[in-house]
Amino acid sequence: MTTKQANLSRRSVLGGSLAALTVSPALATAAVSRNDDSALLAMGQEWQKAWKNLQDIYRASEEAEARYHEMWPDLPSILTKTEQDWEYGLCAHPNHATEATFDADLVEQFRRKPIIRGVQQPAPERRLNRIKTVLEPWPEAQARADEIVAAWDKYRAADKAAQEQSGFAQANKDECEVVQALHELEERIARTRAHSPQGMLVKAHIAATDPAAIATVDDLERAIEERLDTVNFIGRSLILDVLHINSIFGVNRTHTE
Repeated sequence: MTTKQANLSRRSVLGGSLAALTVSPALATAAVSRNDDSALLAMGQEWQKAWKNLQDIYRASEEAEARYHEMWPDLPSILTKTEQDWEYGLCAHPNHATEATFDADLVEQFRRKPIIRGVQQPAPERRLNRIKTVLEPWPEAQARADEIVAAWDKYRAADKAAQEQSGFAQANKDECEVVQALHELEERIARTRAHSPQGMLVKAHIAATDPAAIATVDDLERAIEERLDTVNFIGRSLILDVLHINSIFGVNRTHTE
């Protein structure tokens, strides 16, 4: 016969412990030994604040992106490839055949290199083939290339202005800075060994949080089952914590039947 206490699932135990950590930091930070997890738990609280801040920035970034799309300039028709462009050799490379318009790579190529063509000229000094090919500037093609570069620069300037006026450029900058700071904090947390289940729960919460979905973890066990793989460095740190705590209590790490 099993008792009600014995029937408690791991999910409810983890969820209850996580709630205690989140709602009452004082309970979580209570001293457990000389090797307590106070530093790790403090970083966990710092991570929660940083994560909430990142969520707010993500939402602001989405709003700024929507404004930016409304202000997005149209691509100038000058950048559309024509039959004449093919005759000039401006888009003859096989990699460019599928694109209907000139892109940044081609524009930069036009900016760096003058447009030239090969012209055949008599070469009486040669005994067999008395024709030679001479490279010379191609004024008409160069004029078209210069037109494309000027149109591209104007388009990019308008696009940059739209990003700044909509707030999208600043939002992207803020997002990158916060993400970088969050990653650095997570690396410090991963390098810090846990000495107690409370310390491990700090990492469990981080490992279960999906940054792509900007989601709050409602079911810790299920989230960990979905996300705890070898790619998750916090997950690897959790595994090391299990080994570390086992070694503290003298538990043999080798598998026994």
